[in-house]
Amino acid sequence: YISQRSVYDMRNDLYQSLLNQSFSFYDRSRTGQLMVRATGDMGQIRGFFSRGLRPLIDTILRFPFVFLILVSMDWKLTVLSFLGVPLIILIVTRFSSKIGPLWEAIRTQYGNLTSVIQENLMGVRVVKGFAMEDHEIKKFSKENQVYMEKMVDQARLSAFYMPLADFIAGANVVFILWYGGNGVITGNISFGAWIAFNLYALQLLWPVRFLGFITGFYKRAVAAANRVFEVMDAKSEVVEKEGAVKLGDIQGYV
Repeated sequence: YISQRSVYDMRNDLYQSLLNQSFSFYDRSRTGQLMVRATGDMGQIRGFFSRGLRPLIDTILRFPFVFLILVSMDWKLTVLSFLGVPLIILIVTRFSSKIGPLWEAIRTQYGNLTSVIQENLMGVRVVKGFAMEDHEIKKFSKENQVYMEKMVDQARLSAFYMPLADFIAGANVVFILWYGGNGVITGNISFGAWIAFNLYALQLLWPVRFLGFITGFYKRAVAAANRVFEVMDAKSEVVEKEGAVKLGDIQGYV
């Protein structure tokens, strides 16, 4: 409900802002870009609310409680269990700094692609009248190529950083199994306590790794939101004069 209602309100505000802009605003803006902001960019924001916000809240609320339980069970093993967490956070931070600007560029290029389609469909009679089909096909193909390359770049970033975070989280689990297993053999920790510790530790390690996934959603939503608020925050060049008299009932005569 929150995700749908938020986008509903934002889309209404955006549409109202578009209708309140002056003609000069539309001289500077491409229709395709504006349409993408009202549709695709709104969808990116909704995606974060529906698929990213709940896991983020869940992780924040769960972490302190489970961490205290682990410390009460074995504080030394708890410290050792989280040796990989700083590395995972570093990876997520690096990924976030690189993927953010890239998503901004992707959303902008998607708007360019949509603009080319919209302009050609609106002016299809002119295109055909001047036999410009081949020219426009090449123009669209060029924009499409740029969009594809940017999407491949973000996929390449995700394919490097996310498996790396997975590997470190997995290595951390293996370390817990090895170290705790030795503790069971030497009698420093009971088998039942070791099993319970592993289960609790997994509840924290994988959500920490999941931060990378959430970061991707968040940066995508921020890039889209920046484009939406850029329109919503734009000031119209035509403003009402202070103290202007409101026009009352009109009869339709000059």
